[in-house]
Amino acid sequence: LAQSTPDSIWLSTGVRAIDHCVETLCAIVGVTPESDDLAQKALGRLVPGLLQCKQNRANDGAYLQCQLGSVDAMAACTSGSVELGASHGIGHQVSYIHILYF
Repeated sequence: LAQSTPDSIWLSTGVRAIDHCVETLCAIVGVTPESDDLAQKALGRLVPGLLQCKQNRANDGAYLQCQLGSVDAMAACTSGSVELGASHGIGHQVSYIHILYF
């Protein structure tokens, strides 16, 4: 299923997960050592995984790393009570507009 997802959707969704990691690492309120560790672990999976997916759509391992990285990214955001910043809120609005009009 992951490999049949168009690049435009797969890669943009992966970049959104990277955004979650960066916001978690930049947050001031509600962060924990666990949230930072999860965000760093997610980045370590997502960045190389997305690059490898773009280079070779048949790379099962790269898709797996992206999926595991996205799980870690969400766990980082939801561990404790991390207060996310403007990028998170803007992303929700842009995603909603995209769904409505495109």
